[in-house]
Amino acid sequence: MGKLPEDLCIGEKALEPAYPISGPNMDISLWDGEFEYYTPNVFRAKGRVIARMMPSPSTRITFESNIRYGIYPSIESGEGLRLGPIGNTISIDRVLIDLTSPYSNVNEIGIHCEGELKRYISTEHVVCDKVIFHIPNFINYFGENIYSVQEEKTIHIYNRSGRQRLTDGTWEIVIDNVFNYPEIKMQIEAQAGFGITHVGMLHRLDKGTFKASEAEKILNALYWFLSFARGCRCGPMLFVGSLQEKITWEPWNTPALHPWENGVYGWMDKRPVFTGATTNQAFQGFVRNWADDYWRPCLQQAIHWYSEVNMGTGGMEGGIALIQLALELLSWACLEEISPDKATVDEFDKKVADQKIRDTLKMLQIPINIDSIPIVKQYLNENITDGTLKDGPRAISYLRNAIVHPMKKKRAKIYEASDAVKFAVGNIGLNYVALSILKIIGYSDVYLNHVNWEVEQVPWV
Repeated sequence: MGKLPEDLCIGEKALEPAYPISGPNMDISLWDGEFEYYTPNVFRAKGRVIARMMPSPSTRITFESNIRYGIYPSIESGEGLRLGPIGNTISIDRVLIDLTSPYSNVNEIGIHCEGELKRYISTEHVVCDKVIFHIPNFINYFGENIYSVQEEKTIHIYNRSGRQRLTDGTWEIVIDNVFNYPEIKMQIEAQAGFGITHVGMLHRLDKGTFKASEAEKILNALYWFLSFARGCRCGPMLFVGSLQEKITWEPWNTPALHPWENGVYGWMDKRPVFTGATTNQAFQGFVRNWADDYWRPCLQQAIHWYSEVNMGTGGMEGGIALIQLALELLSWACLEEISPDKATVDEFDKKVADQKIRDTLKMLQIPINIDSIPIVKQYLNENITDGTLKDGPRAISYLRNAIVHPMKKKRAKIYEASDAVKFAVGNIGLNYVALSILKIIGYSDVYLNHVNWEVEQVPWV
């Protein structure tokens, strides 16, 4: 590379991927070399490990076996697989062979094998001072200035405002968007696929060392936080831990992820009003609650249903049923944390679903009036004539009951609801879930309203 004109570089140098990234939806090469496997005799082979991005990210291994018998049951049962220099056990892995084909040459006849690879690495004794990771399909944002340098025929400098810092008092997480983000986004939008859009780094604020098991915990919290922010399953994959620049941990992890879907957002989007300060405030509150054994499973389950509904899982009708599950879960979680005594719990249990949700939303200072959503208000006015409340919680439970109790009388309620009504009610529910979680984690800034898709101040401020 020629001499870098440093006066043209703005900010700090951007993080670079730990693996060669060819482009969106393309395999990422993770490892290439010899390994041992057992049948139960020890055999050696040359193989290649990749992160396959389509149709959904998974870790795959391909190799050729010069034996015909014993390969299937031994590897499928996970009896053993050593990767790396012969005799040096990096990990005992499990390979589920799902694709085979015969091959032959002048020297041998064998089987070409391909399968999904799961790594089993004891992380308790692995020490790192930083972890590099990769994030697919996250939204672009405005952050600190960074630059990347690419050399083709000439040197290209890519300056941008693309760095986000998240801290919790112990850890710092740095997340940089890639220099060619617009190009990657365009390709994954067109194919509804996966592309590495950000590269991140985890380290302790005091620059000390840490166990890989500790990194796993905070990166798992980051996965669920980013999934909530993005509105779909999204988070770090392909961790590479190192100590003094020497790799010590390489789990080749590929978590559950949703493909890119146009128009899908969580509680934040790409508008510059979502600054580093707002995101970090939410992250700090999220991590505090995530560390609580009571709140962690509640948040995880609620975000799971929230992201599935937001991605259209189950269609509009299934989404309404799922979103009520999330709201009832959060209602019970809030009640049992605040008032664990049996009398209060028994009284709450006797209430119908919309009353439980309504009481919880009021406690969380979340508005339930739907006067600004005339299509839903009109539907309730036409179908509920007993003088009971006609608000957001009632709209959700009214349609949900018609969906899950398919007697003729209740089915009619669904037939009478247009797709526009169902879509609006689903978005009301998504908005309630997002606001409930933001209130629970102590967030007090702006958010993306799922009903009108405007950025607004959270209502309790």
